[in-house]
Amino acid sequence: MVYTKKQRKIAKAMESLVHKRFNEETLKAELNKIFGKEIDGFELGYEDVEDFPEWDYMFAVNDDEIGGDFDVYVLMHKNKDMFGNTFYVTEVAYDFCDI
Repeated sequence: MVYTKKQRKIAKAMESLVHKRFNEETLKAELNKIFGKEIDGFELGYEDVEDFPEWDYMFAVNDDEIGGDFDVYVLMHKNKDMFGNTFYVTEVAYDFCDI
């Protein structure tokens, strides 16, 4: 698949989230800024993978130019940090729809 300039820009911005701390509100605000629109269907998912909890925020974007499925994998904190952050981003995944 050949990515458009806008898709490459979004992929780079998504990758820049890795190794940063957020809470749900600040992550959603950052994603809204990246995509230039309000993210719908933003929800936290959980899966137990070999006795290791895997959390991710998943959402879809329905747009002709940048539509696709997106995941932001996180490591949850035991407690909020001094800035109100509740998780650390470990990985992102994106699957753009063919245009």
